Amino acid sequence: MNDDNEVKPVYTVENKEIFQLYEKMYFHEIDAREKINSRLQWPLALIISLIGVLGLFIHNFHHHHFSTLEIAFWILFSVSIFALGIAINYFRKAWINNVYSMIPWLRNSEEYRQILEETYKDFDKTDQLTNKFFSQYLIDYYIECSTKNAECNDRRSNDLNKTGITLLVTAFILLSTAFCFYFGELNKSAPIQNQKTSAYSIHLTGENHG
Repeated sequence: MNDDNEVKPVYTVENKEIFQLYEKMYFHEIDAREKINSRLQWPLALIISLIGVLGLFIHNFHHHHFSTLEIAFWILFSVSIFALGIAINYFRKAWINNVYSMIPWLRNSEEYRQILEETYKDFDKTDQLTNKFFSQYLIDYYIECSTKNAECNDRRSNDLNKTGITLLVTAFILLSTAFCFYFGELNKSAPIQNQKTSAYSIHLTGENHG
């Protein structure tokens, strides 16, 4: 005769597979967090490089007279700063203020398991009841933490993708800015070079006349 109140074993094939699936998904999201953290390196390096390029333009800028290329330079320079600011904002969101959920410490879980043992010590099949509710306790944490961590990873990954796209746009704008900078004779080192060339030409002309 079957007892309707009989507690089924916790580790049936189906339950064990479900438990392993949730456990695997939890550690998958933790591993994804580390991969995202490693992806933060190249955008940071590119941001620093682009800031250096902007600083180089300012440091070497020399105004001769207003021209179409100089006006285009300032427009593109301003747009590149704006685009870089957007990229930095996306990068900031991918880097900081991202909270991950973790399962309780082993000590806390063991304390909970002992509480379950104490609670069901006077019941029939104490071990099965304890294992059942302790497994459910872990499964609940795996589900909750995995869901929150997946949402956080998706958000960070999306922000990183937007960072990369915006940085590429910024780099393209800076290339156009550099074109205007050099061909518009806005580089202060260019007049010095021209003066040296002119002086050298005058010197050679004087020698020829002599």
